[in-house]
Order: sequence, then structure tokens, then C-alpha cells
Amino acid sequence: MLGAGAYVYRNPGVMWRSARAIFGAGRIVTPDGLRGLIEAVYGPGAAPLPPGLERRALEAEGTEMGDRAQAGFNTIDLAAGYGVLGDLPKDQEIGTRLGEEVRILRLARLDGGEVRPWAEGPQGWARSELKVRSSWLCDLREPPELGRGLAKARADWPDWDRATIAVVKENGKLFLEGETLLRYDRQLGLRREVID
Repeated sequence: MLGAGAYVYRNPGVMWRSARAIFGAGRIVTPDGLRGLIEAVYGPGAAPLPPGLERRALEAEGTEMGDRAQAGFNTIDLAAGYGVLGDLPKDQEIGTRLGEEVRILRLARLDGGEVRPWAEGPQGWARSELKVRSSWLCDLREPPELGRGLAKARADWPDWDRATIAVVKENGKLFLEGETLLRYDRQLGLRREVID
């Protein structure tokens, strides 16, 4: 029903009410017409949902409440400062957004046996970074034969920076083991293919 937007807009009740309000209004007038549209979706007089959407809408609301509670646990007490994080290990990534965990992947190239950032020039490693779903990288293995080159590339990185380096090979393939194949293209970006 919601296609690619289903993850961003996880509550089908909000989507249904939004579509109903916009199609009913026939147009969006800003700023004067926004209040009525917002009230039609979130206000106390919002239309009841069709029976087929009620269960999914309740599930989405429950997830939102759980996410809100999790955000409360991850909130830093400003009065205590950033150094006091309770039971949270100092190297744990709590993230700033909900959703699937992401990791930093740095693309590299081989240059005379040396591992260099994909992007040339100043800030090459920073400009070679991609944020990637963690599940896409679970099979990624940095090849052992590049161990010294990878260690040399990371020599100046701070201790907390444990980004994975992926060396782009011919045809855009990344060094990889497992059941997935990652390809990088300058125009299309990173793509994932399942190996049959």
C-alpha cells in the first residue's frame, strides 16, 4: 500500500488520514490551509479509520511509544555533562535516528599496493565515506592480504574510529565474502546484489 515510504511513514492510519484530507481539500495552501490539514490527521476530530487499517495503526502507535521510551533512555542529562552516561559503555553507538543501525564504510582503491581513499585530495577518507545498513556489511571481510596496507591507512585515525574499509576492485566490486555482493558506481552509488 505505501511502497518505499512505508518505513518512513510507518503508521497507515496517518497516511490514510493525510491522503483523505489532501484529496478532500483538493490542494495545499500554505500557510493558511495547513492547520486544517494537520487537525484532520492528528486532531481529536480526526476521521475513524477503516477496519482494515485499525490493527496496523495500533501496532505503529505502540512502536512509536516504545521508540519514545528508548529515546528517553538515550537522553543525556545536560546538567551532568557528556561524561556521565550511566550504564552506557563509552564506545557504544546509540545513534541519533531510529531505524536500522548503520555503519560507516570507507571506499578505497589500491595504488601500487597501497590502500588509498577513493576520493583524492584533502579530507580524502572523509569524502570516501558512505553510511550503509549494518546488515549489508555483515558478510564484508577485509582481505587478509591487505592487512598491512589497511593498518597503514588507519594509522592516523583516532581510537574511536573503527570504520570498515572496502577496496573497490574491477567492475566496481568490493572485496567481500558471503552471500551478497556489493558494487559501487560513481553515478548509482552502492548497490547490493544477492548471489544465487
